[in-house]
Amino acid sequence: RTSSFYPCRLILSSDEFQRKVDLWAGEIRLNPSATSMQWLSILENVTDRSVHTLKTNQQLLKKNLDIVEETLQLRVVKGHTSDAEDYFECIRRLARQSEERISQIEADGSRLAVLSHKSSLVIESDQACRRGNLRKNGSFEVSTNMSIDTIRSTISRHAKRSNEILNAEYRKKKESSLMIRRVLHEFGAKVHKPSIVSYDQLLQCLATLLEKDDIEKDELRRLLLGHSIGISTGLKLHLSDDGTIMIPWRTAS
Repeated sequence: RTSSFYPCRLILSSDEFQRKVDLWAGEIRLNPSATSMQWLSILENVTDRSVHTLKTNQQLLKKNLDIVEETLQLRVVKGHTSDAEDYFECIRRLARQSEERISQIEADGSRLAVLSHKSSLVIESDQACRRGNLRKNGSFEVSTNMSIDTIRSTISRHAKRSNEILNAEYRKKKESSLMIRRVLHEFGAKVHKPSIVSYDQLLQCLATLLEKDDIEKDELRRLLLGHSIGISTGLKLHLSDDGTIMIPWRTAS
């Protein structure tokens, strides 16, 4: 037993997990429909020794992750399909390969292309990712079994397109900020962009609002003044639980 579960996180899920206490992910997984005795039997497996092991794993992961990110010059994150232990072992292997290859990389000048500071490398499971590729959002996707050389090759192959995507997204974000300020000034309403809504959808919706004629703007100003607007991917105008007016991005009428 242990006097403190920190830094473990408690996860309540009806999903079936191979490990109820995961010392790589730092999670204690309990089924909400289980009995209190079943919960206790899982919690009893968390000891001072297991908490110490978890802290050691986290320290090693951070140390190795710093090495890999320094070598690749971009942020590395665990994908949703990647098992925590597999990810841990993958990062440890990539860190070792990075240290072995650093002298050769410096000698032959095989530096990676300059990437946007928004670039990231997502490591997924072998089953979910068969070969390195580029995601629609500009992130690089690789699997846990790939070598540092294969990953570098993937980055080099898609670097130009990644930069184009991320730079375009940055421009749209700046344009969206200007449009949001215009809506606040015009209608006295704050605008909220849910993560599921793209900047293209947000811009189209706000442009439709701002293109209204003076009579329509006066009516909208009366209705929206002091309220919060949310842009939705749905088809109908509605109120969210917190009172935000949710406007479909397709028809801001």
